[in-house]
Amino acid sequence: MWPVLRIDIRTASTPIGRRRVPARPKSDHERRLAELREKHPRAYQPWNDEEDARLLQLVAEGADVKDIATALERQRTAITSRIEKLQAGAAV
Repeated sequence: MWPVLRIDIRTASTPIGRRRVPARPKSDHERRLAELREKHPRAYQPWNDEEDARLLQLVAEGADVKDIATALERQRTAITSRIEKLQAGAAV
């Protein structure tokens, strides 16, 4: 009778316990996001009420988009999009 081997489904060919399963290489998207978050730590993370309030405060004070982006650790495009969204919501 043949011995039963447990197979690691992540590799589908390596028996568990014989060798370490190598880490899955990062996808291109994951790599680009990691690089982006080095400069903009809050990139692509959900906005919260405190950030919205801070954003509106900085806009009211006349801060430019670049300074706001630095303060909120986000991309300039995220800042302009969020300002437009908040202003559109206030107009409704």
